[in-house]
Amino acid sequence: MVSGRYHRAADQFPRSQVWAALYLALGPEVSLAEVLRHFTPPLLPQLNEYRLSELAVELGAVLDCRDAAALGLSPGALVRDYDFTLTQEIAAAAIAHGAEGILVPSATALGDNLVVFPAQLRSTSRLTVVGGRDPRLYVPRPE
Repeated sequence: MVSGRYHRAADQFPRSQVWAALYLALGPEVSLAEVLRHFTPPLLPQLNEYRLSELAVELGAVLDCRDAAALGLSPGALVRDYDFTLTQEIAAAAIAHGAEGILVPSATALGDNLVVFPAQLRSTSRLTVVGGRDPRLYVPRPE
């Protein structure tokens, strides 16, 4: 695993500063855009291997971090493409305050994400798969 916007991994941090995160989009268009923005042309055929899953999420402690201005930040501070220092600090603070997850803007500008911290889940919390679709997003071209 590699470090990302709202989680830290052993690729850059000592074990004591590592935590996992499950990134969930609040809409299918956000989910697809989050995947597509990281694809390069050689990876396009793999698009047909992706599944869109719908989850029912019940969490007791979620912080809403979607409004950068309310957090005293510039509008783009939460969606930088390569510098995750600030967003990882926000996640660390949320975890320290007992949050199970945080609502954040998607870097795609198409909607929002829910970032869940699995190690923080309470016994009453639930993440349940309620449906799924297997979109066909790539058409192979004959050579």
